Amino acid sequence: MPSIKDWQHGAVVQRDHELGCIPTGIEWMIRVSGIEGVLLENFQEKYNLQRSGIAPNSFDNIAKAVNQDYPQVHIQFRAFIHGEEKVAFILNLLENGTPSILSLALSPKGGWHIMPVIEFKNGIFCLLNKVTQAGIVEICEIDKFELIRRHNEWPGGNDVAWLELDHQ
Repeated sequence: MPSIKDWQHGAVVQRDHELGCIPTGIEWMIRVSGIEGVLLENFQEKYNLQRSGIAPNSFDNIAKAVNQDYPQVHIQFRAFIHGEEKVAFILNLLENGTPSILSLALSPKGGWHIMPVIEFKNGIFCLLNKVTQAGIVEICEIDKFELIRRHNEWPGGNDVAWLELDHQ
């Protein structure tokens, strides 16, 4: 049952519910990894590049902006063509204790949500869907075959980002 140790330590409220899932997910990865020297109080606002009118929010754009300000934070990302490959990659990250966030397709008509991957048990991925203002953690559980199906059949939801921890 691979999981991210102390994943709750990084759980924070996503302050921009429309555009903030990538910066919130990256903030979670930084917090759960214990990387020091990163100002997290306004992290979500600073790296919500789309809301600021700087650039579209993408793993690439936000990773570059974060790394420019914090060279100790090494965000990697990858888009996958096949869902089976994405699932195998995520499982490998979990088995190595590497914090990651994935893009999950939400509908056959489009749309996706970026969520931290926290655990895999009995064929089910547990994703950190959100933390409410009251501090209640909501977990999204998705069967690995459903994740593969959505990846292969629905638009969007192809990407995974993770922290390269060897540089700490």
